[in-house]
Formats: sequence, structure tokens, C-alpha cells
Amino acid sequence: MGKISIASFSARKKGNCSSLADYIISKSLNYQVEYIAIKDLNIHECKNCNYECMSKKCIYRQDDAYMYLRSTKKADKVIWLVPMYCGNPSSLYFKLNERSQDFWMSNESYYDEFLNKLFIIGIGNVGMANPFRQIFELMYHDSEVSYEGHILILGTQKYSLNSIKDFLIARTGVKEEVDKFLNL
Repeated sequence: MGKISIASFSARKKGNCSSLADYIISKSLNYQVEYIAIKDLNIHECKNCNYECMSKKCIYRQDDAYMYLRSTKKADKVIWLVPMYCGNPSSLYFKLNERSQDFWMSNESYYDEFLNKLFIIGIGNVGMANPFRQIFELMYHDSEVSYEGHILILGTQKYSLNSIKDFLIARTGVKEEVDKFLNL
């Protein structure tokens, strides 16, 4: 039995990311699934240091950022559910990304493997000049792994979401798009 790690970068307890996670979990019967709400992790912000992460070890390594990234090594598939706010991924995404420097400095050989099993689903209003997709594509910039097939943007306009309280997963076509993207 394989393992899937799902991480939600939403600050909301019961929103689009959690309902999408519930759907993915229900479709992943042949997998052991781990669900993590990044909002519930204790991730120290980067501050008051002398860039120890660049040469030695981050002074905040004992928080949950390093632990979470290390846990992805055991997964066959890593799924990130990331809401978009004001044209960008949520601040929880940036917080983990900022703190990941220490992990990647110590686990550089794992980076391409991680990108191969990482599938990002972005959720939000996506306009033509929106940097949302490009932010995720940058993760793949210096890698042998292509971002193609690893990033899915579920635009709320495409599925006529009228309110933040509406659930994207209930819209016609969303489940099929997610199933195809994740090969469920």
C-alpha cells in the first residue's frame, strides 16, 4: 500500500481546501493517507538570525517545518492544496517555503525526488496577469523535473463560484479534473 501526504495551506477550517482533501481521501482507498493542515503546525517565522540555515543549521529547526518536509520522504505522492488570496498563494505557503531553506540545504539530493511526487492544486480567482502559477513553476526552475503535470489551477470563475462559502468540489467537472490530474 502506497502513502499519500496531503497538506492544506488554508487558514480556514472548513473551506475549499479541506473539502477537496476530503474528496481526495475518499478516492484514495488503496493508499495510506496523511492529512496535514499547515495552519496547525508550529512554524517559526524567519527572523532574528544570522542566516545559519545557509552554512550550518537553522536555529529554529526544532519546529514543525523541518519535521513536515522530512515526513514527505515516506510519501509516494505529496499533494499541496493552496488557496489564492490577492493573486498570490496564502501566507502559510510562503511561511513554509521561507523556512524550507534549511531543509533543502541539508537534503539537496532529495529535491528532484520531492518535485517528482509533488502535485500542487491552487484554488482561487486566476486572471491572465496572475502570478499564482508562476510562483509554483519557480520551484522547478533549477531542477531536472518539469512542472508540467504537477500544477493544477482550479479557477473559481471557471466554475462560477459566487461566494467564498461555496464549495468548488460541488461544481460539475471539478472532481473529474482532480481525478485526471492526480490519476485517481
